[in-house]
Amino acid sequence: MRNTNLLGIETYNFSVIESRLLFHEIIAYMRECGFGVIDMSEPHWRVLDFAFWQIDLFFVRLNRSKFLVNAYR
Repeated sequence: MRNTNLLGIETYNFSVIESRLLFHEIIAYMRECGFGVIDMSEPHWRVLDFAFWQIDLFFVRLNRSKFLVNAYR
């Protein structure tokens, strides 16, 4: 990931495959790797009960200028 500037990862809220990380675990792992969530798209809810199912997350490096401002403006 040394030369990577943008990653898109499909993440899940339920354990679809036993060894797969859940969306919050992927966010934590990517922060350890120096990446933060910059955007998201296409959330899906489970048909059965409308529980949050899946979302695509987009990550960029934490040293980007966008992450240097912690204010909402």
